[in-house]
Amino acid sequence: MSETDTVLGELRAIRALLAETRPEPAGGLLDKGRVAALTALGESTVDRYRAAGLFGPADLRVGGALRWRRVEVLAWIAHPRPDGELMDRETWTAFWTELQKRTARK
Repeated sequence: MSETDTVLGELRAIRALLAETRPEPAGGLLDKGRVAALTALGESTVDRYRAAGLFGPADLRVGGALRWRRVEVLAWIAHPRPDGELMDRETWTAFWTELQKRTARK
């Protein structure tokens, strides 16, 4: 099985998880547990990646708790780097800004 097939298989598994999980919270915001499940990372790994600048999507503080925009997390998963790895915060921020501009133009 090629690396591309492996990545595609993982994305299909993530989509299946989405279909099986409880409804999204109001406002399309995800908590750390939900983000961890979608990205197949542990919650402590999400924390470490965030601290190191390796976790692409920006987090928000809502009532003292960390939340992420669902649409941004899913877009981050769907748009890996050419080598198949997910983008770090700096790269993702630039890409996400451009993606939103292109989407707004359509």
